[in-house]
Amino acid sequence: MKKFFGVLFLLSFMFLITGCMSNKEVVTKCELTSDQSSQGYNLKTTYQIYSKGNVVNKVSMNEVVTSDKENVLTYFETYLNNSYKSLDDKYGGYDFKITKTTKDVSSNVTIDYNKMNLKKYISDNSSMKAFVNKDNKMTLKGVKKIYETLGATCEK
Repeated sequence: MKKFFGVLFLLSFMFLITGCMSNKEVVTKCELTSDQSSQGYNLKTTYQIYSKGNVVNKVSMNEVVTSDKENVLTYFETYLNNSYKSLDDKYGGYDFKITKTTKDVSSNVTIDYNKMNLKKYISDNSSMKAFVNKDNKMTLKGVKKIYETLGATCEK
């Protein structure tokens, strides 16, 4: 009987350890480059998707728009600031910093889905329903699909 409980304890412990290890946060990287030189700029975006299991907790992005045209850089600086501010004001969860130099505009953005009002976001953007699970949590497969649709290449 002691042997039975010992084996049961060992199996329970192994199950607990395996379960905890599989719930570890994983980072998936995606990258998007876009040559828009005919429009006067190039774009490079790197996405880092932080997930546990199939649920995405946050995404960190670094976008860099390069151009030798001041008006193009000013446009992107204004556009990015206004876009992210508007999204944060409406849904929460956005932390961003936009930096402009003489050759580029870069944005560092973190979207924290745990701080975001996803229910309102999904209600306002019904197409997002395809990228969430039954608990209205963003899925890794869904977020990767969003970025791949934009032209990004994601790790498998």
